Amino acid sequence: MPIDFQEFLRQKTAGSDIRERNHNRKEWLGALSRLFERIQQWLREADPEGLLEAEPYEVQRAESRLGIYDAPALKIRLNADQVSVLPIGRYAIGPLSAETHKALIGAAGTDGPAGRVDITDGERKYMLFRDNKSDSERWLAVDDRSEVNLFDRAHLEAILQDLWS
Repeated sequence: MPIDFQEFLRQKTAGSDIRERNHNRKEWLGALSRLFERIQQWLREADPEGLLEAEPYEVQRAESRLGIYDAPALKIRLNADQVSVLPIGRYAIGPLSAETHKALIGAAGTDGPAGRVDITDGERKYMLFRDNKSDSERWLAVDDRSEVNLFDRAHLEAILQDLWS
C-alpha cells in the first residue's frame, strides 16, 4: 500500500537537517554575492570610461550538503574577449593537486578552502578560494603554477590582463 505524501516527505528527509542546509546555503550565497558585488565595484573603479561590460547572471549548482541552488555568476567582456566568473561550489571544490592544496594551507593557515570560484576564458583559469574562517571575506587566487595571492583589485586586473593577452 502506498504511503501518503506527507509521510513520503518525512522519510525522504530523515537524517538530514534542512535548517542547517538552508543556513549553510544562505551563508555561501551571501559570500558569493559580496564577492561579485566587490568585483563589479572594482571594475567600475578601474574602468571610468565604461569600456568593459559586466553582465551578472545565475548558474545552477548541486551539492549534497547544500542541495540544488542558483548562484550568481558574471561575464566580463572587452570587445570580442570574454571572461566568466563562475562559482564551483562551497564544499564541492573539485580535485586539487597536492601542490595547490599545500600552497593554500600555507597561505591561509587553514585546513582547506571554504568554497571555490573560477575566473576563466574557457581555456585557462584562475581559481579563487575562500578562506575557511567563518567571519572571513578573504579570497585567495591560485594560478596554474599553484602560486597563491590575496585576491584584491590589483590581482583582478592582473588576471584579466593575463587572460586577455
